[in-house]
Amino acid sequence: MLENPISNKMMTEAPDKKEFHFSGDGIWRNKAILAETREEAEKIWHSVKQLINPEKPPVEVDTTTAIEQSTPAPASEIEGGVVE
Repeated sequence: MLENPISNKMMTEAPDKKEFHFSGDGIWRNKAILAETREEAEKIWHSVKQLINPEKPPVEVDTTTAIEQSTPAPASEIEGGVVE
């Protein structure tokens, strides 16, 4: 054992690729993708993602309308509001 010491297994430089995790939000299967950049990982994700339940197509939800409805109006627009 002393004649052949264990080589240094510590990392000496940064890895070429990082692991990016994508959540399927219950619609798509979760996936971890190795890529150099987030943009590259997103392209790969969109090309390989798989539906959990292929018989039931995903429903596209427009969250913009919900956000606009839940955002409180300024006091000047509220009836009877006082602006000083």
